[in-house]
Amino acid sequence: MKVLSFRIVRNLSLLIMVTIIIVIGATSFFSSRKIIQNMSLILRKKQPMLESLEHIRQYFSEARNNVTLFSYEKKSEFINSAVSSMDLAIEKSIALSKIVAEEDRDEVENFILASKRFKMAVSIYANEVKVDPTSASALDMEQFALVTVKETSSILGLMINDIRGHIRGFEINAFIMAKKSQNFVLLGVFMGITLGLLTIFLMGKALMIPINRLVEATQHIAQGN
Repeated sequence: MKVLSFRIVRNLSLLIMVTIIIVIGATSFFSSRKIIQNMSLILRKKQPMLESLEHIRQYFSEARNNVTLFSYEKKSEFINSAVSSMDLAIEKSIALSKIVAEEDRDEVENFILASKRFKMAVSIYANEVKVDPTSASALDMEQFALVTVKETSSILGLMINDIRGHIRGFEINAFIMAKKSQNFVLLGVFMGITLGLLTIFLMGKALMIPINRLVEATQHIAQGN
């Protein structure tokens, strides 16, 4: 009967350990699964976003250089190239706005609006130059176009830095959450083993008291007491 009691203690302790480990492990698994899904989602979008940012930067750089060349040489092909480059930048920006995080969408929209102002400004500037390159209105539009280029460049720089920063921040947060989840699993295993061993110790101790008494009584009987 006592052997059966020890078996019960052992099985109960193992059951407690396994139950705690399973419960905490399952909780950690489902939380980790959500983290992994979010990480996979951002990683799938990360490369297209970074590639889009690089293409937009290149298109804008080409457009800015062509406007600068036009201001010196007054050749219409430079403006045409600038407008074409900005059309490509706007097209890429529209596609980018569909995959960026919500907090970055407004900045992408601001760049799209700035790019449209850029196109309008350089187009008007080119038309004024065609009429009279030395007129006051042509010189005014040249200054306006250059200011618009600088403003668009500033908006583009902020957009690129913020999107890259948010991507990096998400990766860091996901890593921290994954690390916490891992620590949570280890804590669950430790708690399960500790409580199981504590149960074995306490119940074993409780069972040893009547056993010791029985042994002592048997010894007394054997001695004829």
